[in-house]
Amino acid sequence: MKINYIKFGTGEKVMLIIPGIGIKPICAAPDPVIEAYSTFTDEFTVYLFDQRNDLPEKYSIEEMSEDVYAKIEELDLKDIYLYGVSLGGMIAMSLMAKYPKLIKKLALCSTMYKGNELFDKWHEYAKAKDSYRLVESFMDNVYSKQFNEKFKEATLVAFKDISDDEFNRFAILDQALIRCDLSDDLDRIKDRDILFIGSKIDKVFSYEDMKGLCEKLQCASYFYDEYGHAVYDEAADIKERIKDYYLS
Repeated sequence: MKINYIKFGTGEKVMLIIPGIGIKPICAAPDPVIEAYSTFTDEFTVYLFDQRNDLPEKYSIEEMSEDVYAKIEELDLKDIYLYGVSLGGMIAMSLMAKYPKLIKKLALCSTMYKGNELFDKWHEYAKAKDSYRLVESFMDNVYSKQFNEKFKEATLVAFKDISDDEFNRFAILDQALIRCDLSDDLDRIKDRDILFIGSKIDKVFSYEDMKGLCEKLQCASYFYDEYGHAVYDEAADIKERIKDYYLS
């Protein structure tokens, strides 16, 4: 089992980012990631873990969190400031429930503890190797109208030739989202030092459901009025907001 990762920054504190589902592995293009998270590089040494290279055909969120734990052990990371986004947020919650002493603080963004019917659609498109409908649905549901007006057409062109391996990888990760149910983990992580960030107009997870998760976790939360699910990419101040939380 091999997990590719990006490491950058010079700070004494350890930050670990677990990203959401994507059509292509995020570590294939590290420079944009390093630039996007440059806010943290003075105070933190930052790690971003991709999904493992050799995905099994059936792969659960719980198994993903065990693989992340194995990589954490390999790198000897301690007192982690954890940031989980969407699918990564599910993995982060599972990880905290099982290994609470590893994590100093947890920031969650645009995530839930259960999947929904949107992931069934994405799974159907991925299994049919329908790149246009998969990318179009992904863009329409994840990104804001303003973002799509600028970038949707170019993204559709850029992702028109998705490989069979990439379709299969996406389908496996999406199937984990469909089957995810972390209900039993929530009591084990409630009242921990957690910040939840989301958007009130998220099309992947509803505002009501995310607020319900925050109530179950009894955690602090902040919801933007705009941006949608990909608030983690679109909100200019979100990195500073997370950094302030970590350092407070």
